[in-house]
Amino acid sequence: MKKVSDIKGLVLGLAGVLVLVACNGNARKAEHTAQEFLRAYYTDLDFKKALSLSTDVSHAALHDQEEMVSLNPYAKDEVPDIVFKGLEIDEENEAKATYRYSANRVEKTLPLRKLNGVWLVDLQGGTVEAGGNNSGTMELSSGEQGGFASAVSGIVVYKKRERK
Repeated sequence: MKKVSDIKGLVLGLAGVLVLVACNGNARKAEHTAQEFLRAYYTDLDFKKALSLSTDVSHAALHDQEEMVSLNPYAKDEVPDIVFKGLEIDEENEAKATYRYSANRVEKTLPLRKLNGVWLVDLQGGTVEAGGNNSGTMELSSGEQGGFASAVSGIVVYKKRERK
């Protein structure tokens, strides 16, 4: 009987390790999507890549931002200071997460959703600058938002973009 209980313990222990590895891999994939999106959006101004990392609902806001950037001569030469802070997966719905970061020292969040096994940025009809659809939450002024909104308002708080 001792061998059966030892085998049971081993199987349960192995199952626990596999669950932890699977959850950690899920978080890593979500974090990777968020970081790649933020690099594409802020640093590289690569809207095609940003679109590929976002939900269909997010595309209209990204197209609008791409158009605004194309009209702003300063956007292509300067980049905001982005600091990655971390990921929080929703405890009630593991297919939703929030990635925390700062842009020009302004704390921001980026909503993510897992669709068909793939993590995507989900702006829910909102904008990157507002952290998605923030209806019912605090609104930021253009000066507080940082990023492209501050460049349009005349408050430029960017550092120079490195030429490749």
